[in-house]
Amino acid sequence: MDFIIGIMVFILLGLVVLKLLALFLHVGVAMLALPFKLLGLVLALILTPLILVPLGLFAGLVALPFALFGPTIPIILIALGIWAILKRP
Repeated sequence: MDFIIGIMVFILLGLVVLKLLALFLHVGVAMLALPFKLLGLVLALILTPLILVPLGLFAGLVALPFALFGPTIPIILIALGIWAILKRP
């Protein structure tokens, strides 16, 4: 009976050691990836206000006439169709 308990304790200690090794591996990988994550964060914080926001404002200003006059396109097309029918000889 003591032999079986000894084997179970040995297996349990082996599992604990393997869990600790897995924990060290995860921490090591996270520490290796941390500089790249910080670099990505810094680049995102720099590039967003300097590039993406002005590009978004420019694209919004370019699209503004289409957004304002877009709903009138069906009316214009109907009017052009009626005008083309009436202008026919």
